[in-house]
Amino acid sequence: MRRAAWLILAAPLLLAAAPAKTWPGNIERWLDKYPSEKIGGSDLLAQRGFAQGVTKLVGADSLRKMRTIWMTQSPVTRDGDLFLVQACRTHSCTVANYAVVIDKIHGVVAVCLAYNDGSGLAKTWSGPDGRKPRTTHESDMQYGCSGEPKRLFDEAKAFALQTPG
Repeated sequence: MRRAAWLILAAPLLLAAAPAKTWPGNIERWLDKYPSEKIGGSDLLAQRGFAQGVTKLVGADSLRKMRTIWMTQSPVTRDGDLFLVQACRTHSCTVANYAVVIDKIHGVVAVCLAYNDGSGLAKTWSGPDGRKPRTTHESDMQYGCSGEPKRLFDEAKAFALQTPG
């Protein structure tokens, strides 16, 4: 009888859902979904960890553009523990776009911004640990930071492995 009473009292605790993962672990909830999709009441760009990570690497103005101008989005993709968020400016995808690489343990690890800086299309990778942003100007660069996820993951990994400077 005591066991039955104990089970009745303990059942709500045993059946309670595990607490929701917090940033960056909850990035998996957006896998194959658009960053603007609301999950748990907010979209990906509104996640505090996402906003703080992007702002730290490329500034608040770039985060504002991600939220208001660069709104043509691709679903979030994954390569191991890395997740890719990418979008572009509507009707200007080849000259104004971004990619954010998120590690599910460490959060935002690299941000790529592509834009016309007056001398052509510029692509800038920014990353953690005091790495200098790396900007390239390529006359034949067609897609900047958008395009094939595999290429972007490879670029982000190469950038993240460069010597801090």
